[in-house]
Amino acid sequence: KILFSEHKNIVRFISFIDRHIPDWALSSMCFIAMEHCAGGSLVDWLEKMKTSGRRTTVSEASIIAAQLISALSFCHNRDVGHFDLKPGNIFLMADNIEVNKFLFDKN
Repeated sequence: KILFSEHKNIVRFISFIDRHIPDWALSSMCFIAMEHCAGGSLVDWLEKMKTSGRRTTVSEASIIAAQLISALSFCHNRDVGHFDLKPGNIFLMADNIEVNKFLFDKN
C-alpha cells in the first residue's frame, strides 16, 4: 500500500463515499473527499495573476515546477501514474503546491 501522505506536495485523501444518491442526482455517485487547498488550483492562480496584470516570476515558476516534479517523481518511483495532469488538478497551499492525486497504478 502506498501512503501518499508521506509527500508534502500530494493532496491528502480523507474519505471515499460510494453509491451515494444526492437529491439532485439521477443515479448513484461516488465522491472523494480530500484535504482543503485554500489557494485554489493553478488555473485560479494564473487567472488572478492575469487579472491583476502581474506576471509569474522565474522564481515562482521554478518553485512550482520543482514541487510538481518532486510529487510526480515520488509517485512514478512507486509505479503510480497520474493520467489527468493539468493546471486544474494542481492545487496551491500557503507555501507549496499539491498534485490532486487521481493516481492509478500502472500495472
